[in-house]
Amino acid sequence: MGRPDSASITLLGRCSLSTGDTPPQTVRLSSRKAWALIAYLAMQPDRTATRGQLAALLWGDHADAQARHSLRQCLVSLRQDLAALPNLVAIDSDRISLSPSVTVDALEVLSLANSPSPTDVQCAASLYSGPFLADLEVGNEALDEWVQTQRGRLETAAATLFERATAEAEKLGRGADALAAAEGLLALDPLREDWQRTALRICARYRGRDAALAQAKKFTVRLEDELGTEPEPATLALIEEIRRAEFAPIDVARERREAEGRLAVAAPSSDSERKTVGRRWPRYAGLAATAFGLIAVGALFTIVFRIEPAQVVQQAQPPAAAAQDDGAWQAPRLSAPTAVDMPALQAKAIIPLVVLPFTAMAGLDSADQAAADEISDDLINRLSRFREMRVISRQTAWLYRGRPVDVAGAGAELGVRYAVEGTVRGNGTKFLVNVQLVDTPSRLQVWGDHFEWESAAIANLQDEIARGLARNLQIQITQAESRRPVEPAVAALIAKGQAARYRGRTLENLTEALALYEEALARDPELVPGMVGLAATSLELVTSGLVTDPPQHMQRAEALLKRALQKDPDHSGAYYQLGLLAQTREKYESALQSYARSIELNPSMPFAYANLGISLTRIGRAGEAMPHLRYAMRLSPKDPSLGFWYLFVGETELELGNNEAALEWLQRALMRMPKDNPLAHGWLASAYALGGDHANSAKHFAEFRRIMPAARFDRMQRSVKQNLERDEVYRRRLLEGLALAFAASH
Repeated sequence: MGRPDSASITLLGRCSLSTGDTPPQTVRLSSRKAWALIAYLAMQPDRTATRGQLAALLWGDHADAQARHSLRQCLVSLRQDLAALPNLVAIDSDRISLSPSVTVDALEVLSLANSPSPTDVQCAASLYSGPFLADLEVGNEALDEWVQTQRGRLETAAATLFERATAEAEKLGRGADALAAAEGLLALDPLREDWQRTALRICARYRGRDAALAQAKKFTVRLEDELGTEPEPATLALIEEIRRAEFAPIDVARERREAEGRLAVAAPSSDSERKTVGRRWPRYAGLAATAFGLIAVGALFTIVFRIEPAQVVQQAQPPAAAAQDDGAWQAPRLSAPTAVDMPALQAKAIIPLVVLPFTAMAGLDSADQAAADEISDDLINRLSRFREMRVISRQTAWLYRGRPVDVAGAGAELGVRYAVEGTVRGNGTKFLVNVQLVDTPSRLQVWGDHFEWESAAIANLQDEIARGLARNLQIQITQAESRRPVEPAVAALIAKGQAARYRGRTLENLTEALALYEEALARDPELVPGMVGLAATSLELVTSGLVTDPPQHMQRAEALLKRALQKDPDHSGAYYQLGLLAQTREKYESALQSYARSIELNPSMPFAYANLGISLTRIGRAGEAMPHLRYAMRLSPKDPSLGFWYLFVGETELELGNNEAALEWLQRALMRMPKDNPLAHGWLASAYALGGDHANSAKHFAEFRRIMPAARFDRMQRSVKQNLERDEVYRRRLLEGLALAFAASH
């Protein structure tokens, strides 16, 4: 039987658990949730978690009682799976713990990443065999977000390791090791050009000119396909040097002989270091010998699980004059603005931006700073899900952490138009976040706001904070782009169209939006944001009752959305609009599927949660709808669509039989919705009629009839009657109230 103190857990690449027997025995776990539970415990500082934490993480989409029941079942199954390691997991009435002496590859990578020993760096680099939990997908939002956070931490550590391992291997003349480490960097981010240049130089030296040129061609094609841009000037210059055969292949044997004299530099310098290496190296020697194969696997995982490649820019060597220490810190000198080709991105209606690491008012070593770092990381991930944005990667943004930044200089160096800055502060009872959106060329703050949460709950709210901030920033960046006083490029046309829709669903605003999207598509017929925007505007004209031919507009929207998804199969906005189209046609089950897919692709879309909720209400599942509606309002409490969400909540309360609550929410909706939108008046007329308040019902019904176009009013009257005659009816109480209001008006 294996001993828990000699068991090992692999969380990088393909998960595995093995005993300390000779030979080791593999222990199989019967469910993905069991693996997720083990991984979560392994990555906690004290390797322990409460039952409540685990239930919320693994079954957060279930009611609390059901979640705890599922956890108990999982633990029973886990005990059976761990028969060979009975002491690996300790279970008591409230807490679940993992044995602290079990080795975990992910933790070893993190602990060795900052080691000064070259041998430790090589060992750690060989351990990184792929993304964290690469083969574990359970379809649980909270768990997926935690996995993404851990994956980001480990990818950052791996980047540091591979960079150091590459430099060390080159210094010692170990060509194969240098190639393996460089390809490890490319597995993390194949579009980062300083890493590509490193790999090309090494490839030219150790594999020859033809191999390096073939690799350069693949990179150039990929850069054009994914970002629509050419390589940086430094990369093009390097490719030309390789083409002219200025990198003669290395005599590897001679290099190794010359390097032998330098090996003492890498040898352990103390007894303690020699003992450390002696303990670690036998375990890792086999892994180091096969590092190249493992890195290839890592590259495969990166391609399979990549959501959106974030554009990263190189860090260039500063000029000699800057190397003098004048006692003042200077910002990192990055590559020229060509690192992000802004015109090429504009042509695709993509806006480049950077999220500068948030800072804590209490200092870099405070607990608040840890929360600030996590919020910054989450916000980068969240904004990257919006297809209209290109967000500078975390690795590059972190160069500015804890240092004064000139946003104009950073914007020019990174080639971005906007910078997001923020501060956090806890005051004992509240947790405060201040956020600013800065136009980098002018240094002008185009938007700023502050948010606060109960500090006791901040650990559970960090992801929600990032989602809410992402939606707010999406709105504000769109507004800022729409105000640019320049001849509108395609990106500006898209932004102006979106801004017109944000102003309200009036015929004037939506007609303006239609014209802007159509002009953008006239310039570029394959522009996905133009297709989605035009489809969305067509649907809003239908749902607002502003067109006389709804079927024609819906058919046009459907065709545009299908084209958009052919071009970009993971466009969350297109799936959201497909949900609205199905909802408008009263195909609510189909709408639910589209909304769920939209949220899966981009969880920072509060309007998708809101419409998912109202679709549930309209198929008789109002009890399930309210959490989605309230979550949408928490995520974006100042959203332009808030009036409609209030209307949805009022309708849901009405279907639940809560007339007083329904009236309160519908009155809020009336205050927030455009004055010429009749729905709030109609729903209030229904609610008052159901409560027997005929005077208020008549007042709101008269306004409802006055505002609503006559053709749409007649269609609704017929629809109410036809729906109530059916055995299975959507929105029964709302329709019953409307029927009473219609009858009272005659």
